[in-house]
Amino acid sequence: MSFNKIVFRGSAKFLLPFTQTWKLQHSCSTNFQTRIILQHSYSTNFQTRDVTLDYDLYNQTISNLDPIIVSHGLFGSKKNWRSLCKRINELTGRMVVAFDSVNHGSSSHHSDMSFEAMAYDLQNLLKKLQIKKSILVGHSMGGMLVMTAALMNPSDFSKLVVVDVAPTGPKSLKEILKYMNAMSNIDLLSMKKRKEIEEELGKSVESKQVLQFLMGNLDFSQGQFTWKCNLPALIQTYSTKRSFPEFRDDVTFSKPTLFIAGGLSQYITEEDYPLIKKRFPNSSIQRVPDAGHWVHADKPTDFLNLLTKFVA
Repeated sequence: MSFNKIVFRGSAKFLLPFTQTWKLQHSCSTNFQTRIILQHSYSTNFQTRDVTLDYDLYNQTISNLDPIIVSHGLFGSKKNWRSLCKRINELTGRMVVAFDSVNHGSSSHHSDMSFEAMAYDLQNLLKKLQIKKSILVGHSMGGMLVMTAALMNPSDFSKLVVVDVAPTGPKSLKEILKYMNAMSNIDLLSMKKRKEIEEELGKSVESKQVLQFLMGNLDFSQGQFTWKCNLPALIQTYSTKRSFPEFRDDVTFSKPTLFIAGGLSQYITEEDYPLIKKRFPNSSIQRVPDAGHWVHADKPTDFLNLLTKFVA
């Protein structure tokens, strides 16, 4: 398999079983660096932010290598990465941590899901796990999150992998809001079967792949269907301009960085290259042929080959 390549030049030990699920409660008073390095004046220092993050650990062997932290995309969860995380752990010998972002999966809900706030959540997760340096991997929304975290605290991360997203804004905002509103408009209280909900949502979602992905957010407990993701907060966030934070011109992440793009996707275009080079001067872009936005799902073998080679 060949890849199109564009190149820009410019530790903790855990004695933990393989794959455990934990919940982390943090209410931290640490001042975040947002005001120092961002272009705009951000009004909150997150001192009162109280968020519970749910995460899985994959650690077959004891290793002093920097662990790999995996951040999922919009509407996703750590469960989507379960099989890949196991393989990444097996192939690299590194501990892997996959977590649910705020308002997703089993993590708590919060009205503020700016990338600055989400990076703060991640920073606290790493602090609680006593991880001083790690490798970040993020897809789509998770890619925006890990880029933000790396630019805010570059000394905490040794490498960065960004999957099919650029440091700009979402390329399909109209479509995203369409999905959110379609999910929100379904009267779950009147629905008795999962199939009914799928058929109703399918009226607004043409792609079967996307439909099944969105249906992964459906939960059934105590005789009632609910959405696991916090739709009101998601709609509020994406109804306004959902863009990458405006950092000062001199803020960069100079460590090795890999952008993995889908060959059939338009989430990273040539127009994005100058900004990628500016913020991540030691970066390269690999395009995976015949893969869409979900590169890791469409071409898992190719994705794993690129990732494991890069983190080696």
